Amino acid sequence: MFCVLSISRSKTFWRIARSRSTEDFESAPYVVTLLGSALWVYYGVTKPGGLLVATVNGVGVVMEAVYVTLFLLFAAPPLRVRTFVACSKAKTAVLVAALDVGFLGAVVLVTSLAVHGSLRVMVIGAVCACLNVFMYGSPLAAMVSWILPYSSSKFANHELVTI
Repeated sequence: MFCVLSISRSKTFWRIARSRSTEDFESAPYVVTLLGSALWVYYGVTKPGGLLVATVNGVGVVMEAVYVTLFLLFAAPPLRVRTFVACSKAKTAVLVAALDVGFLGAVVLVTSLAVHGSLRVMVIGAVCACLNVFMYGSPLAAMVSWILPYSSSKFANHELVTI
């Protein structure tokens, strides 16, 4: 399923490469997906018999790395106003450095030095599972916050009365 999710984004990135602009696309979901894929590769390499997990997510790492590279190449140049928000290229670079290098490195370092045996696989799996919940749950939370104001009067009048 993850490969299908990664491939489904290719149309967006073909558009970015063709127009040489990231337009209004946000890089954060792709940076976080790259982190999740890299952590699952680490989990698959660490877990005995986890070759399939490592292979599938390894393909995801390659694809997401291409997507993030396209963001870094084609993001809008900094505006005259020197703010962090004004430069999507700098924002993407900071996210990659903090999450994909910093957080991933911290997880690998801590689990390699401080956690041993089967507990290591369990800790890495828990970190991966938590990241997946946040990664796939955040769009749902955004969607609920967008839908709820429009349907609150409908719920108050009909659905809640019938329950």
